[in-house]
Amino acid sequence: MKKGIILLFFTITFNLFSQNPFVDNEHAIFSSPLSDRIVGYKINVKLDTISHKIIGSEKIFWLNNTQFPTKTLYFHLFMNAFANNHTKMMRNTEKLRHGMLGIKLTPQTAGYCRVKKIMVNFNDLTEYFVVDETVGILHLPFEVKPGESVIIDVDFETKLPRIMIRSGYAGSFHFVGQWFPKLGVFEQNGNWYCEQYDGNGEFYSDFGVYQVEVTLPSYFTATGTGIVLGEKIEGDVKKIKFYAEDVHDFAFVAWDKFRILSKKIGEKTLYVYYFDEHKDIAKRELDALVKVFQWYQKNIGEYPYPDYKVIDVPFNAIASSGMEYQNFSTSFSLSVFPEWLRATESTVVHEFGHAYWQGMVATNENRQAWADEGLNSFFEGLIMDTLYGKCSELKFKAFCQNGFSRFLSADFEMLKYEKPDKKASEFVSRGGYGLASYNKFALTLKTIANIEGNEVVVDAAREFFQRFKFTHPDGKEFLNILNEKTNNKYKELLDNVIYTSSFPDASVISVKKNSVDPFKGYDEKFSFKGQQNNKKKKSYYYKILVGKRELPVKVNGVVVFDSGRVKKFTIPAEKNILQINIPINSDEKLLYVWVDNERKILIDLDRSNNLYKYKPKRFEAQVALFLFNFYLELISYVF
Repeated sequence: MKKGIILLFFTITFNLFSQNPFVDNEHAIFSSPLSDRIVGYKINVKLDTISHKIIGSEKIFWLNNTQFPTKTLYFHLFMNAFANNHTKMMRNTEKLRHGMLGIKLTPQTAGYCRVKKIMVNFNDLTEYFVVDETVGILHLPFEVKPGESVIIDVDFETKLPRIMIRSGYAGSFHFVGQWFPKLGVFEQNGNWYCEQYDGNGEFYSDFGVYQVEVTLPSYFTATGTGIVLGEKIEGDVKKIKFYAEDVHDFAFVAWDKFRILSKKIGEKTLYVYYFDEHKDIAKRELDALVKVFQWYQKNIGEYPYPDYKVIDVPFNAIASSGMEYQNFSTSFSLSVFPEWLRATESTVVHEFGHAYWQGMVATNENRQAWADEGLNSFFEGLIMDTLYGKCSELKFKAFCQNGFSRFLSADFEMLKYEKPDKKASEFVSRGGYGLASYNKFALTLKTIANIEGNEVVVDAAREFFQRFKFTHPDGKEFLNILNEKTNNKYKELLDNVIYTSSFPDASVISVKKNSVDPFKGYDEKFSFKGQQNNKKKKSYYYKILVGKRELPVKVNGVVVFDSGRVKKFTIPAEKNILQINIPINSDEKLLYVWVDNERKILIDLDRSNNLYKYKPKRFEAQVALFLFNFYLELISYVF
């Protein structure tokens, strides 16, 4: 009888809310929704800046917009990744924590996210909630059918860890990300996507609405996702109300040392939150933010939210730098950075790009990191070169580097075994994840841009953004658009790069000097000439083999001789090997053979074999060394 009453109650309450109840019409940011808004969060918490605990409650709205029913709800409990030394996150980041940051996990530096009570449609189901490290699973006594919604009430406590990757505290600085029990994604195939938080990969959540009230010490400044509806000081505490629409996450930062720079661009406001020692750095950050904001507005599409913030983090929180969240990001800056070292600017440019690809397009970052990180890295390099010129990354004559230099400086050996298109947890190492997700796709796109022109890739990305923003598309949609715009010329290359562990490479295979005896045999009239004049010299030619593998694009190169003669060649897209025969004079020497001498094919992952230089034979080298030493001895007598 009791079970029947519960089932009836669930049936009635499932249909109470067909629209998101947490939309604040009085303070609406957008006149009409930008996304499906199938989730909503109303969170009320207190941040204790001494114990680094966040205690409070949340009310969650979720609408099943699939064609499948479900009897389970999956939740992310991200901070459990820092609960002990045995979690996958702690094992994966041990080198970073110990080797680079010197942080040991203790009860004081550890973190967690504990669900104290959970209710669905006013029914206490805490006993049905099971925790598996960073994932919580709630087994329901009733199905949530397609089109039905539920209201979930959660009491929880989160302890922030000492910052070792992304979130946590460092002194009084608090970076509060991935901090509340958060629903996974019930996908259109009827399965929940809610992966363990293990250090590789990033995040994937439904778009929705957030109402968040945070109580913290009155002397702290806080900023984060969305807009601030109000701040109210009550004694020694401050209550801040945030509101955000059409975002898939909520995070905030709190510190008692923040200063603020801002600039109005039309109806949008750009902010830099910094501290006194970084006053000059903050000006560079704001300048870079203004430039990249205007570039995206002009070339990709509108940034619809009211503002965007860059958070300049202190040195002891450096492990939280270079991170993107909804409506804000953290920079990577040190006060010792000279103006010609543009790591500050490139970080701002890179992280703001995520506002478009991770923030609004929002492919599954955990499953297809390349579709966000790789695409965004391409735009980082392109925009840095556009905004800051040839030496965009390192404006120093001895080390002039462009926007793509850092993507070329890696050891790509791991890419022989790792393909980009797979779950983050399937990568063997963080290094392999980074090379496959960031470098490989960015260099592929730049290769195509070098051949076809930058605008071809920009145009494809613009269309991708305009067609799929706020929809969580598959990354292949971008590939489809790019292939369409290039008549499928690069489809094989893109498929190989993304879906296999291909290792594109162009190289000089061999160089050999050959001789041909004087003519003996039949002439063109088939008259036998017999033995020719023995005084006639032999003729000489170079036989050169160049080739490429897993690289179905045309590759140019040059052969250069000491006479100044230059022979250009092209390996066609459809061929893997090319033989070049070049007749020479007997005294003419080859200086070098250079495949891709203009460095257009950046996806050539092994450049050590692109250049062949003439090396004198051992006897020639010994003679040259003797003459050089004799010359040095001679001038020592003279001078």
